[in-house]
Amino acid sequence: MGKINPRPEIARLRAYEAPEPTASVILAANENPDNLPAPVLEEIREIAASTAFNRYPDARVLELRKALARQNGVEVENVIVGNGGDEILVQVCLAFGGMQRASLTFPPTFSMYEIISVSTGTAVVSVPRRADFSVDEEEALRAAAGADLVFLSNPNNPTGNLEGVEAVERLASATKGLFVLDEAYHEFAGVTYLDLIDELENLLVLRTFSKAFSMAGLRVGYLIARPEVIAELQKVRLPYNANAFSQAAALAALKYRPLFEERIRTIVAERERVREALGEVRGVEVLPSRANFLLLRLDGIDAFELWRELLERDVLVRNFAGDERLERCLRVTIGSRAENDAFLAALGEAIQED
Repeated sequence: MGKINPRPEIARLRAYEAPEPTASVILAANENPDNLPAPVLEEIREIAASTAFNRYPDARVLELRKALARQNGVEVENVIVGNGGDEILVQVCLAFGGMQRASLTFPPTFSMYEIISVSTGTAVVSVPRRADFSVDEEEALRAAAGADLVFLSNPNNPTGNLEGVEAVERLASATKGLFVLDEAYHEFAGVTYLDLIDELENLLVLRTFSKAFSMAGLRVGYLIARPEVIAELQKVRLPYNANAFSQAAALAALKYRPLFEERIRTIVAERERVREALGEVRGVEVLPSRANFLLLRLDGIDAFELWRELLERDVLVRNFAGDERLERCLRVTIGSRAENDAFLAALGEAIQED
């Protein structure tokens, strides 16, 4: 054997793959179609000019945590900030997962739950979703009773559906360990279950600035939980994990929240407009979505071939080739009105040619 010998479970793991092809219309990664608002960009420029970048950032991310605590009606001890939500998922698995512990996921869902679990030596148990992509509650409750960690994306990525608060409460209550509720897309659903933290000591609510707040390029995520949970996560958090620029940008974004709320309403309206338009396209079933994307299930149309034909027309959507649960599906992010119109036109042309 050579000297490069990864752990067997890592060798078998498939790396997370972000869309790589380029196009004029990019609707593949659930990004916000708009850059940060002008007032936020101006404030960031002023911050950049006055920040000593040769010094380490605030190690405790205190000012941002205070602002997030105020916004969410909790204490600063309830909040931890990470370099994107993914880093916080790593912290959760390091602190509460590991050898002889298991996480529970509900595929198809965000693939990083499994990747991070396996990377940290945490066994993965999966309860597949039903045909309509809802959680099979009976099977989920049974599996949760033995799970050290449960990961639920709500609304779910990549399907967009939302589990009701009663179902989430039942599932969290049944979980042996911690229940991680990933609300990365909650702003587009107009729903959050954060209030359940008052009654469920094992509930962790994960959020991100990447989607509704147009900060995918700055990587800022945060998690709200009981102080005793946050204290354990702080032990495995890397030092200076949130850089000075991202901390400042997130603080500036929070000051201008009404501007983002207006954009969120626009994206939701566009989601419904695109959904209605797709309902008229033969061979395309549009799954209900409460997020900033739509999942399309195709009938009599090859998903990979359609993805390729859209790319030839300079439109990039998300292709799920290799995932048998989504083999007939494509996911399209809701972009600007012009981008959405370009997608609809390209889709119509591609299907008509077939």
